[in-house]
Amino acid sequence: MEILRKISGWLAIQLDKLKVASPVVFIIIQAILMALFTAFANNTLNLPTPEWLGKVLNTVGLVDLDGVFTTLLGLLVATVSPRTAKLKAEYLNEK
Repeated sequence: MEILRKISGWLAIQLDKLKVASPVVFIIIQAILMALFTAFANNTLNLPTPEWLGKVLNTVGLVDLDGVFTTLLGLLVATVSPRTAKLKAEYLNEK
Protein backbone atom coordinates (compact mmCIF):
# COMPACT_ATOMS: atom_id res chain seq x y z
CA MET A 1 0.00 0.00 0.00
CA GLU A 2 2.91 2.32 0.67
CA ILE A 3 4.07 2.17 -2.95
CA LEU A 4 0.56 3.00 -4.22
CA ARG A 5 0.45 5.98 -1.87
CA LYS A 6 3.80 7.20 -3.19
CA ILE A 7 2.71 6.72 -6.82
CA SER A 8 -0.54 8.56 -6.10
CA GLY A 9 1.41 11.43 -4.54
CA TRP A 10 3.77 11.69 -7.49
CA LEU A 11 0.85 11.59 -9.94
CA ALA A 12 -0.95 14.24 -7.91
CA ILE A 13 2.02 16.58 -8.32
CA GLN A 14 2.07 16.00 -12.07
CA LEU A 15 -1.71 16.37 -12.40
CA ASP A 16 -1.75 19.46 -10.20
CA LYS A 17 0.24 21.14 -12.95
CA LEU A 18 -2.57 20.34 -15.38
CA LYS A 19 -5.48 21.50 -13.23
CA VAL A 20 -8.50 22.58 -15.18
CA ALA A 21 -10.56 25.50 -13.92
CA SER A 22 -13.77 24.48 -15.68
CA PRO A 23 -15.84 21.76 -13.99
CA VAL A 24 -17.29 20.75 -17.38
CA VAL A 25 -13.80 20.06 -18.78
CA PHE A 26 -12.94 18.16 -15.59
CA ILE A 27 -15.99 15.91 -16.02
CA ILE A 28 -15.15 15.31 -19.69
CA ILE A 29 -11.58 14.33 -18.78
CA GLN A 30 -12.84 11.98 -16.06
CA ALA A 31 -15.33 10.42 -18.51
CA ILE A 32 -12.61 9.81 -21.11
CA LEU A 33 -10.30 8.24 -18.51
CA MET A 34 -13.12 6.02 -17.22
CA ALA A 35 -14.07 4.96 -20.75
CA LEU A 36 -10.46 3.97 -21.48
CA PHE A 37 -10.16 2.19 -18.12
CA THR A 38 -13.37 0.24 -18.81
CA ALA A 39 -12.29 -0.65 -22.35
CA PHE A 40 -9.00 -2.10 -21.14
CA ALA A 41 -10.62 -3.87 -18.16
CA ASN A 42 -13.31 -5.50 -20.37
CA ASN A 43 -10.79 -6.44 -23.10
CA THR A 44 -12.52 -4.17 -25.61
CA LEU A 45 -9.10 -2.62 -26.24
CA ASN A 46 -6.17 -5.01 -26.36
CA LEU A 47 -2.49 -4.33 -26.76
CA PRO A 48 -0.26 -7.19 -27.87
CA THR A 49 2.34 -8.08 -25.27
CA PRO A 50 5.69 -9.30 -26.60
CA GLU A 51 6.84 -12.54 -24.96
CA TRP A 52 9.92 -10.96 -23.35
CA LEU A 53 7.81 -8.14 -21.88
CA GLY A 54 5.29 -10.65 -20.57
CA LYS A 55 8.05 -12.34 -18.56
CA VAL A 56 9.15 -9.00 -17.10
CA LEU A 57 5.57 -8.02 -16.22
CA ASN A 58 4.97 -11.39 -14.53
CA THR A 59 7.80 -10.65 -12.11
CA VAL A 60 5.88 -7.61 -10.80
CA GLY A 61 2.50 -9.36 -10.77
CA LEU A 62 1.02 -8.06 -14.02
CA VAL A 63 -0.20 -10.47 -16.67
CA ASP A 64 0.12 -8.38 -19.81
CA LEU A 65 0.46 -4.87 -21.23
CA ASP A 66 -3.29 -4.32 -20.87
CA GLY A 67 -2.88 -4.82 -17.12
CA VAL A 68 -0.26 -2.08 -17.03
CA PHE A 69 -2.54 0.38 -18.81
CA THR A 70 -5.53 -0.63 -16.68
CA THR A 71 -3.50 -0.02 -13.52
CA LEU A 72 -2.18 3.34 -14.74
CA LEU A 73 -5.61 4.50 -15.85
CA GLY A 74 -7.08 3.39 -12.52
CA LEU A 75 -4.46 5.46 -10.70
CA LEU A 76 -5.17 8.43 -12.94
CA VAL A 77 -8.91 8.23 -12.34
CA ALA A 78 -8.28 8.02 -8.60
CA THR A 79 -5.89 10.95 -8.49
CA VAL A 80 -7.48 13.34 -10.99
CA SER A 81 -9.75 14.91 -8.47
CA PRO A 82 -10.07 17.98 -6.29
CA ARG A 83 -7.80 16.32 -3.74
CA THR A 84 -4.67 16.55 -5.90
CA ALA A 85 -3.57 19.66 -3.99
CA LYS A 86 -3.95 17.79 -0.67
CA LEU A 87 -2.05 14.74 -1.95
CA LYS A 88 0.64 16.99 -3.36
CA ALA A 89 1.07 18.73 0.00
CA GLU A 90 1.25 15.39 1.85
CA TYR A 91 3.78 14.00 -0.62
CA LEU A 92 6.00 17.07 -0.44
CA ASN A 93 5.88 17.14 3.38
CA GLU A 94 7.14 13.52 3.48
CA LYS A 95 10.31 14.41 1.58
